[in-house]
Amino acid sequence: LSLQCHSRMRAGSVVYIEDKQTGTVLLQKAQMRGWPAEPIESKLTSMGKDERAVAASNYVHQGRCKITRPAFEKTVDLKGTIENHLWRQVKAFHLGDKDQAKRADDLLDTFCYGVILALGSGDVF
Repeated sequence: LSLQCHSRMRAGSVVYIEDKQTGTVLLQKAQMRGWPAEPIESKLTSMGKDERAVAASNYVHQGRCKITRPAFEKTVDLKGTIENHLWRQVKAFHLGDKDQAKRADDLLDTFCYGVILALGSGDVF
């Protein structure tokens, strides 16, 4: 098991950011500073959370998603809860759950976007 994680296309690494709300400001700052940042395609960001989770789920089910041991074992204290918050958010997500709007899910979004952008193709969404 490798303890390091590298992008698949190391020389062409880029940060993908939602082009809405504060993401728009981040994209503008990145452009001004020459940082490698790209907006996530609007057809992906306009999908609902359920749709993005479904689009990512096939890759997860196929076993194509991997996480390094240090990332899997990483825990942090957030608001008095010590745990791996990425896995908590991914595992707690349920399609069609109307109460999800009240929960933190930024890491779930990051996970779904990452899976779709890394493994998907234009026909996924």
